[in-house]
Amino acid sequence: MSISFDPKNDTREAIKTFADRFHVNYDGWYFLRGDQEQVRKLAADSFKVLIYGDNKDNFAHANLIGLVDRDNQLRGLYDAGDSENVTPEFLADALNKLARN
Repeated sequence: MSISFDPKNDTREAIKTFADRFHVNYDGWYFLRGDQEQVRKLAADSFKVLIYGDNKDNFAHANLIGLVDRDNQLRGLYDAGDSENVTPEFLADALNKLARN
């Protein structure tokens, strides 16, 4: 799931263009957007990720993948830029292990 914090710029059309560029499988990947302050609160409270700035031209955030369980508890945080260790297979394994618990 990807969540936008900039609904003014991240329109449905813009998100679809972005996702299509990466050949996203829409059967298993969701792109969400909502009120900017609610998304910031969700990112901070659930994923422990802070977002600085208020639009696509002046923001920064950690490039992390969060693994969250059914109870909305953060169970893992992975560096999305570490393509050597944080592979699709690694993430699938972490997800399967969590699903079995």
